[in-house]
Amino acid sequence: GQTLSFTVSLSPTEPGYYTNLLSATGTIFGELEIGIEGEGTLVEINTSVDTLYFGDVPITQTNEQCLVITNDGSGTMLVADIQSTSSYLTSSQTSFSLVQDGLNEVCFTFEATLAGDWEETITIYSSDPNNGAHQIVCVGTSISEIGGNVSGTLGAINSPYYVVEDLLVPDGQILSIEPGVEIFVQNNSNITVEGSLYANGIEGDSIYFFNVNEIIFAQADNTITFDYCNLYKGEGEGEGEGEANY
Repeated sequence: GQTLSFTVSLSPTEPGYYTNLLSATGTIFGELEIGIEGEGTLVEINTSVDTLYFGDVPITQTNEQCLVITNDGSGTMLVADIQSTSSYLTSSQTSFSLVQDGLNEVCFTFEATLAGDWEETITIYSSDPNNGAHQIVCVGTSISEIGGNVSGTLGAINSPYYVVEDLLVPDGQILSIEPGVEIFVQNNSNITVEGSLYANGIEGDSIYFFNVNEIIFAQADNTITFDYCNLYKGEGEGEGEGEANY
């Protein structure tokens, strides 16, 4: 016997469910009827906000902000990818699907590396035919105020730094300080090192600590290095009660 293959396509002009009956009549064996059904969908992406405000984010620290993505249309919407204009702005999810009236919360984390105001853009790529690349503006300010748990690198580009509360280099973490960095300790804050500290200045480009109250190494179990470092009790040479040079 012979077979015949054919394709039936649905091209809806508006959302909704469609049914029809496909009939075939043979010259010998009579008629054949096949029920056909399909759905015309029109997904529509929406977000709870169009701008995410991260506020002040201290250097080496992070801030997280979240938004809700909804499908306000009909049918199932596919979010294929979520991209950012900065590698320091990352999302908790990058792809998922949303049924009609479905919603999903996505969180974004910004890591502050350079001091100053910043603005980045998040693009959400979806199957919405009218808004396939929905954009969210993200704004904030990276500040050189540090305190709490700190690790990573304090770079000269963001100097000076202001220690506004007790600072801890946690056990198993490393804090590196580049040559030329100036650190001003405020609010009688202490600096405690339980991990590793590399304060490596160079000749002609030292590292400066001002208003030093106390640096505690009692529980440090890793490497501590001070090269070409100047520690002052006051705001600078000749101010305060004393100084230490390494």
